[in-house]
Amino acid sequence: MTRLVRKSLIFVFLLLVIAAAGWFGHKAYAKAMERRCLEDAEDCLEKRDFLNATLCLRRVLELNPKNIDVPAKMAELLEAQGLPGAVDWRIRAAELHPREASFRFDWAESALKARDVRSAARALEGIDDTARETAQYQKLAGALDWSLGHLEEAEKHYAKALQLDPTNQKVAFNLATIRLRSTNSATADAARLSMERMMSNPSLKLTALRQLVSFEELRQAPTEALKYSTNIVKDPTAGYADKLGHLELLHRARSADYDPWLAELKREATNSSARAFAMGKWIAKVNGIDASLAWINTLPEDIQGNPPLVFLIADCYVLLKDWQALLDRIESQNWGEADAQRMALIALARRSLGQETAFQTAWREALRAADHHRDSLLLLVRFASSWGLSDQKREVLELFAAEFPKEKLPAEMNSNNPPAALGEAPAVPIEPRL
Repeated sequence: MTRLVRKSLIFVFLLLVIAAAGWFGHKAYAKAMERRCLEDAEDCLEKRDFLNATLCLRRVLELNPKNIDVPAKMAELLEAQGLPGAVDWRIRAAELHPREASFRFDWAESALKARDVRSAARALEGIDDTARETAQYQKLAGALDWSLGHLEEAEKHYAKALQLDPTNQKVAFNLATIRLRSTNSATADAARLSMERMMSNPSLKLTALRQLVSFEELRQAPTEALKYSTNIVKDPTAGYADKLGHLELLHRARSADYDPWLAELKREATNSSARAFAMGKWIAKVNGIDASLAWINTLPEDIQGNPPLVFLIADCYVLLKDWQALLDRIESQNWGEADAQRMALIALARRSLGQETAFQTAWREALRAADHHRDSLLLLVRFASSWGLSDQKREVLELFAAEFPKEKLPAEMNSNNPPAALGEAPAVPIEPRL
């Protein structure tokens, strides 16, 4: 081998070594960045810094679209903000972890919270026989049957869950919650006494009181319900929903405490979009949509522009059929994961104003934003159905079938009932804890 050939081979070898080092170095750097962004996202989630958590998770997906940890974190992020789409991410997480039942349990729980019983049932159907013999499965199966109105089956599941985990007070609580609804007065009274005993457990006290309030309301005993509710709002850990429930009881009782309590809750809502959303719904129910909007307009701009209050504002303008005001409010906004809904509402406003071209453009944008997002596609189906957009409904159904070929469309998708307010789930008189 000549000296020149030997030098050439050494040069080529060095180039290959440098290239390999660069390639592996880049891969190592990307992996390190991926881990760092995921850790940052977890920190932001813990601090409830939702914007930066979203940016970090998006960055992880840019670095590695197949990252198996992001779907669960995205679901947590959406649930923490009260935004739709969590079920879709839970499904992805379960698909990426096919042998781990915990991800299907998380999927079922998210679906139950979203009142998507069909998806919850599909999640539990994929559980293997071994995991079905766990208390977690029995609790979720009981919650599913409860949601479907199958109270006897729900009671059996919770009873079995208690057998599997006899010291679990939450399971015992769920069982008592179901028995509170019994048509047998002796069974219901026994459940009430059991629930009252659970009030001695600090972690269950408030939840037990809430169920007892619902129990007395079902029995049409407002005085007893108000007694339990008063105990709730005296607790420093009581939430804003508890305080609104107390306001409802004071309103029904025509109590002298109603006006000062209302004023206090309005004051508490001025620095929170979530509380303002709840108060705005209350005012709309009691005093009408115009009164609700008038109060909302007194709030700081940053509160008005954040979810979930933006959803309620949009709903109000839709109900008032004030299409131009709706456009003025939402056209320049960005609803993040819920942006498909915003574009659908813009499409509705444009169509209602006779602007056909602008309507078609906005609807295209809604479809683009909903692409690959199960919950958003289902909501577009509801919108198209209730708004009489038969061509658009067919289009979304075809897209849904292409994206999710194994999933059956929920039965209610075929109805022409208008969708519930954005971000709002149907009320349930008593709902067991999972």
